[in-house]
Amino acid sequence: MKKLLAFAVSTAVIAGSFTNFAFAAEPSGVPAYIGLGAVGNFREGPGADDTGTPVYTFNYTYALALFDGYGKILDVESDILEVSTPNYDGASMPHFSGWPTTPGYNTFDHATGKIVAPMGVTVESATAEIAHWKTKRERGDTYGMKAGNDWHKQMDYYE
Repeated sequence: MKKLLAFAVSTAVIAGSFTNFAFAAEPSGVPAYIGLGAVGNFREGPGADDTGTPVYTFNYTYALALFDGYGKILDVESDILEVSTPNYDGASMPHFSGWPTTPGYNTFDHATGKIVAPMGVTVESATAEIAHWKTKRERGDTYGMKAGNDWHKQMDYYE
């Protein structure tokens, strides 16, 4: 089940992130090649909730690049799926409460601004959570990195 979920998440991120992909550069007279790379990481943080329970996050970072026949990068596109435990207070952050039949994790209630005790994780609740995951690009200005110059705008400039 875990391997199937990882495959489904990876496929959804790639398909969702690059469906409107258009190369900025057009190769002329030289063969072009596309490269796709992905890497995952796990970390403790950012911080902890008001009960002292740590927040955990994982990221899947993807990049798609167009190279000319000499290996020169002609264009690149990138996106990240960042998912946290539900006790993180970022309203647009995708959450993962746990695997079905587990007790779950503290949850930040955005309406009250308070931590709610874990409620058991079901197949339905896990499915609903995952169905609403969005990448950093999909979250756009709601990502909350920097007002007026959020993550997607900074990455556009870098690309």
